[in-house]
Amino acid sequence: MSNLNHDKSLDEKTDELLNILTSQTDIYSVQQGDFYKVDIFELCDEHKIPSCFGNNSDNPYFSCAMELAPDQTVPNFIEVEEGKCLSFRLGLNEAVVITGKTPPEVKYFSYCVFLTSRHSKDENEEPFEVTPIRNIPIKLVRKVIQRDVVFDCLGEPINNLKINTPGTPGGTPGCPFSQPFLIVFTANQDLLQQIYKSAIEAGFSPDSLNVAVIPKDIVNLGVASHDTDSFSLLNRISSQDKKDPNLIKYLENPGVKVFRVTSNTITGPALPIPFLTPRGTGRTEFQYTKAVEKLRDKITEFYSEDYDAVDIPTDIWLNESYTAIQQGVNNLGEARDSIYFGTGTFKLPENAFIAVYGADHAKTGKCTYSNVVVYGSEYDNGVVNVNNKDLENSAF
Repeated sequence: MSNLNHDKSLDEKTDELLNILTSQTDIYSVQQGDFYKVDIFELCDEHKIPSCFGNNSDNPYFSCAMELAPDQTVPNFIEVEEGKCLSFRLGLNEAVVITGKTPPEVKYFSYCVFLTSRHSKDENEEPFEVTPIRNIPIKLVRKVIQRDVVFDCLGEPINNLKINTPGTPGGTPGCPFSQPFLIVFTANQDLLQQIYKSAIEAGFSPDSLNVAVIPKDIVNLGVASHDTDSFSLLNRISSQDKKDPNLIKYLENPGVKVFRVTSNTITGPALPIPFLTPRGTGRTEFQYTKAVEKLRDKITEFYSEDYDAVDIPTDIWLNESYTAIQQGVNNLGEARDSIYFGTGTFKLPENAFIAVYGADHAKTGKCTYSNVVVYGSEYDNGVVNVNNKDLENSAF
């Protein structure tokens, strides 16, 4: 690691990177974006998005708000500030770069790119549709142009276990929190290497560089046709301590900068689709089967004098996003480092309640964070939420 990297602040390095890129006007044009704190419920109330996509208010989200790209002739979507939208188009000759510090110590954070909408095909306009439960394709109408809201994850999130920072030299395990980082979201291999080269010249450590590949073979890139896709970049944070002063300070001012780099000369080649980490470890929780069954019996026995118990089965709610893209299904922002179980839609009678029971997955080592959420079925909005810290020792 160079002395230059130690001598400059993160803001100075970012400014220097921008200076390097903007000085080459014959090669690049650079456009500033905003790192925008998303209130998913407010956006839904304002009818800027058609649902809350299975989110709850306890988990903060940031996204990138971008203007129209140079030479863009078709609109973006989900405008949150004048001319700036959370769902935007991207060309093969473009990249979105975000740089800053990761959140303070939390249970989970990630940065991820999503395919958010694409032009409707004729077959999706037929009156008869068969879709998986709850994953209903939603139509987003802009003037005459009709689009499908798909909200499908592209690849894997860059989370606190995977991100490269100087706290994780060489990608080996270390401290990922409050660490400087740079992420390039692009489909272009040559552009990625040029941005990496410029970042190192500006003083960034090679250990802080990350890429989120936008797979050209799966998406429709471009900024000059209604047939092109739109994308969103999301930063998700999950914490068990909402009163943590370090987290509150970060959420008020994360200090993350966003900019679009458009190359006037680079056309390719495209980055290959990355290897997908297999889900799961092969280790199960079957050893708790009898204990969970006993817990269920004790719960129903305790309330048996005043209530009748009805079992509501759960199943995998959201499938793999790449599968959803092939099927043209809205996957509600599913990400590969999480798994989602859900019930079918039901109405809760007056004077009834729901009891949720099972293994504490964080306690067994199956995950780092889990929660249970009740959703309103019309807008998939999280009404109430408890996480694994709330659940600790609740069955003893």
